[in-house]
Amino acid sequence: MSQFDFTVLDGGQVEKMDNIFFDSIYNTSKATEARIELANYFDKHPENALKFRNSYWRWFVLLCWAGFYKLSSDELITVINRQIPVAILLDIDVLRKLLSYFRLNNSEDDVVSFFKRVKLAVFES
Repeated sequence: MSQFDFTVLDGGQVEKMDNIFFDSIYNTSKATEARIELANYFDKHPENALKFRNSYWRWFVLLCWAGFYKLSSDELITVINRQIPVAILLDIDVLRKLLSYFRLNNSEDDVVSFFKRVKLAVFES
């Protein structure tokens, strides 16, 4: 069942949906499902990130960075490549999150190659 209808929302609707998002989705058991739904949508429609920058895209960024440590390395690269500017605007400590991710999720054998992929994604973002 879809949690989002992906229609353009006016200011009042965004505010109402913000309340629903933070009360019912963000930091709940529904967060992962919502992040996956939003990821699928924006993978298919990347051009809509700008159109939905104050609603669905913003919620997607918040969900990705809230569950940052659970992301696979490929998901992490995509998030970094597409979301760093918005994450910074949302006052997310990107550097701290990245350093913690490296510490928690990589063995010494692959950390150098992974870091190179992350570095390239940062420069492309």
